Amino acid sequence: MKHNTTTLVLAVLIMSLFSSLWALEITVGSGETTSTSHLPIYAWDEYSYSQQIYPAAWIGSAIEITKIRFYWVSGTTENSNDWTIYMGNTSQAGYSVLVGWIPVTSMTQVFSGNLSLPSAEGWWEITLDDAFLYNGTDNLVIAIDENSAGNCSTPPGAEWRSYGTDIPDGGKGPSEAKSSIYYANDGLENNPDPANPPSVFDEMITITNVINQIILVDSDDTLPVELSSFTAVATQQNYVKLDWVTQTESSMCGYYVYRSESNVLETALQVSLLIPATNTSSECKYSYLDTEVNEGTWYYWLQSIEYTGESNYYGHIFVSIESGDEDTSPDLVLVTSINKIFPNPFNPVTTINYELRKVETVNISIYNVKGEKVKVLLSEEKQPGSYHIVWNGDDANGRTLASGTYIILMNAGDIRSSKRAMLMK
Repeated sequence: MKHNTTTLVLAVLIMSLFSSLWALEITVGSGETTSTSHLPIYAWDEYSYSQQIYPAAWIGSAIEITKIRFYWVSGTTENSNDWTIYMGNTSQAGYSVLVGWIPVTSMTQVFSGNLSLPSAEGWWEITLDDAFLYNGTDNLVIAIDENSAGNCSTPPGAEWRSYGTDIPDGGKGPSEAKSSIYYANDGLENNPDPANPPSVFDEMITITNVINQIILVDSDDTLPVELSSFTAVATQQNYVKLDWVTQTESSMCGYYVYRSESNVLETALQVSLLIPATNTSSECKYSYLDTEVNEGTWYYWLQSIEYTGESNYYGHIFVSIESGDEDTSPDLVLVTSINKIFPNPFNPVTTINYELRKVETVNISIYNVKGEKVKVLLSEEKQPGSYHIVWNGDDANGRTLASGTYIILMNAGDIRSSKRAMLMK
């Protein structure tokens, strides 16, 4: 008896060739026990000046810093929006009554201007006037001078995500060097000069182990996606399953899959609709099942699309599908993904077939071509197996949708799978 069999060929492309193109963001303080503090500015007082030292070991590599992000938690910067920012490479490890301010002459002014807080709690990005090259060897000092007269009307002013332990004695007791130092003027109309800052013994000085959580960004000539792997495997159903893993994403619209019978990109055809990106700083896994292949060798590329319209290609990778004569068919291997949509095109009802390799909470949603979610079809835990669900072409309110192309997106654990469906009236 003749059976179709599939030679399983795993083609793996590790994306180290693209490492020079990755956007570089370094988060200092990620995963630490967090608190809030009045660093980098003390908005409740008239003026403030602060310095914070980030050890080289915390940063891990050299970086040309074009942006920085602080995490704003609550409060206001009313009358505290005029900032001047300095950065420097320093061998100084911390602050104490014996080792005080780092001279501003050893730093570079990277920003001067007025800033506004975001509308909701979250990361607050400052684009520097001039990029600063951190050398990756010394420690990094960031100094911020706030120059607006007056304090905020609502105490205690802005609070920022920080980590570390504050010092009960204001940091002026006999102990090791601390992470930060700041001066806060309590209505004395005395704006400190960074070139000649107040003495560390001044009563308005605090030396502390509290330091801001911060993200250092190098955004010049980089891609908004860090792709760590792109793989293809032929399944027992004579389909090709493509998987890719991203470590970080930002400003991404999504991905397209391209396929060809040769290894020349110009001959490839787009075989998927847009697969929406998650735009997360943590690892994300994507999956696409190509059900329209026959016996032979197939080459695949992944195209990433930015919100700006710019795109980049990854690949090629290839997979071979063969047929032969065998007495028995091998057991089918379940693949967590959308299998087929039938009929397609459809009017007014279609059936979405999908598989689960293991127990997962499954979410299946419908999106229009603008990326807007129009309906959630399913959200529940399922056992391993093959399933189907019916969609009658309506939205979340039961209204019949207009003719056009829609994206069926399935999320199961860390796997995302999508297919297109065309509603034709």
